[in-house]
Amino acid sequence: MTANNITYAAVGDRLRYWDFFPAPDNKGCIPVWGFADVVASRCDDIDVGARFYGYYPMATHLLVEPTQVRESGFIDGAVHRNGLALVYNQYLRCSKDPLYQADTEALQMVFRLLFTTSFLLDDFLADYNFFAATQIILTSASSKTAISLVFL
Repeated sequence: MTANNITYAAVGDRLRYWDFFPAPDNKGCIPVWGFADVVASRCDDIDVGARFYGYYPMATHLLVEPTQVRESGFIDGAVHRNGLALVYNQYLRCSKDPLYQADTEALQMVFRLLFTTSFLLDDFLADYNFFAATQIILTSASSKTAISLVFL
């Protein structure tokens, strides 16, 4: 678990993190970024044994409703996930992901999304010529996001 997972739990109601994986009896299922293998499929374009990177519940299984299935992956179109941030509903097929390496899964689970966030922040700052600043002070709830942004 990382600080992000704790954030998902701490502000789950306010930021709707609990809505991704509803649990019975007013309980929650903390989400995590990670990898999973398909154990059963009724979708022609998703084979048993395929491996996907994405946003999962801390659970043994996740039932998804694949939509917009492509070689690169799919979107979980489950009704309860409609209106939630798209980045959390996308699942990337590892066999078609140029960034995937089996031996770096642990690193990817921690850094991949945080680096993406950093990339978007860097792109935003570059679009505005860093607001003509000569110095930037960074603070972040995620030190990994701040470190990645400094790297960029």
